[in-house]
Amino acid sequence: MQRETHTIDATGKSLGRLAVEIAILLRGKQKPDFVLYKDMGDFVTVK
Repeated sequence: MQRETHTIDATGKSLGRLAVEIAILLRGKQKPDFVLYKDMGDFVTVK
């Protein structure tokens, strides 16, 4: 499994929507082979 690094620009985004976007990436839910019992999340950097 290869983990990617995502950089998110937080300028002008509300905190709630930003948190949801980050949580999806950290859990790996954007990947087609997502399963609950595996740690498939990516790395996230917020600027």
